[in-house]
Amino acid sequence: MYGAEVESYVVVIIVLTLYSAYLSFFGALFGSVIWTSWKLTGPWTFIGLGAIPLTIALAFYLGSDAVLWQYDHLKDAVIQSGQEHEWRILDLGAGARAGPIALIFGAPLLLLDLMSVAFDLGVFLQVLGLMAMIAVIFLMGFLPSAVFSLVVMTVAYVRKFSQRHDL
Repeated sequence: MYGAEVESYVVVIIVLTLYSAYLSFFGALFGSVIWTSWKLTGPWTFIGLGAIPLTIALAFYLGSDAVLWQYDHLKDAVIQSGQEHEWRILDLGAGARAGPIALIFGAPLLLLDLMSVAFDLGVFLQVLGLMAMIAVIFLMGFLPSAVFSLVVMTVAYVRKFSQRHDL
């Protein structure tokens, strides 16, 4: 009587339930880590929650010129690769004026052209350089604040532990 319509609603309900459980897992994990840290170190938890994002943001602010410099080199490599590339989509010629039907034949050609530009060795090396620059700037902001937060929170934990157990 109801057939495929009811079955599709059941599938949607199951998928949405699993997806919401998946999404809530990360919120619950973050909340439990914060709660555990609060129980172990008290208000010193906010040192890690505040210091790490602030120093990462500061590192990216200070390193933005280096990232922009690397981005300019990437842009130049893409332009150079595009100028040296023989574009297959230009082989459509007058057929490109055929209207929407030309998109059926032109889109795969354009995709192949763009992929060959993106996988050019010069472009690829510049992308790797940009990714390395971003990773270095991230680590320059993360590592000092993480070590500082670890030391502060360890001292707070030892103090709280010694107060609980009268050491």
